[in-house]
Amino acid sequence: MNKKSFGFLFILLITILLSSCDGFNKLSKSKDYDKKYEAALDYYEKKDYFKAQQLFDELLVIFRGQPRAEEVFFKYAYSYYHMGDYLTAAFYFQKYAVTFPKSGKTEEAFFMSAYCKYLDSPKFSLDQASTYDAISQLQTFINIYSNSPRVDTANMYIDELRLKLERKGFEKAKLYHTTGYDRSAITALTLFVKNNPGSLYREEAMFLLLDASFRYASNSVAAKKAERLQDSRQAYQTYVASFPEGSFRSRADAISKRIESEIAKINIE
Repeated sequence: MNKKSFGFLFILLITILLSSCDGFNKLSKSKDYDKKYEAALDYYEKKDYFKAQQLFDELLVIFRGQPRAEEVFFKYAYSYYHMGDYLTAAFYFQKYAVTFPKSGKTEEAFFMSAYCKYLDSPKFSLDQASTYDAISQLQTFINIYSNSPRVDTANMYIDELRLKLERKGFEKAKLYHTTGYDRSAITALTLFVKNNPGSLYREEAMFLLLDASFRYASNSVAAKKAERLQDSRQAYQTYVASFPEGSFRSRADAISKRIESEIAKINIE
């Protein structure tokens, strides 16, 4: 393609784009709400959710109390969902469920509100307030629609979110261990093991608890050392009882030998 042909096509595309924008601007200023309604549905079907959302936004007020209001509201919420604005979509799906409690789409709206909260949940390293909110909404959906075919999916999302919270708690406790704050590590790891009995991170947490406990005991003053070494011995025994063939067994055994050596020195003294 030569430069002249390319330039012509570029100008043609710009002209079409500007013409399209101009047509939408005229439509958005129009008072022909039936035409706006049809156009909004057309934009929606063509997946031009931004333009559809702009028209639905006005039609929500105009059609309030009319039969078409329900469809406009539902697709308005979905427009935000399709554009990736999950928090706003969650708000409008929930509002739809409250506004139209007898609608055939109320269950779907309630589920989508919870699902959007699930999608809005951030990676584990960030604040997890929205994750707790998502779990709460998904559980509420399950409680209200216990016979829904969506219950299994909702439970799957809850399990995924809880695993994220587990990882958040584990990584926070592990960081204390990594940075050498052994007393804080012992507290955090003990709490994690207690609160997460079936966690994927349980074995590593118990090994780190053993390691932090021994380091804390080794660096203790003489008056506290014997007692804290006994705590370390108990941490080892608990780990071995729980994971007799665990991934950290050889390292745990090595720490145990050091614990017993330290205890023997104290007894000799």
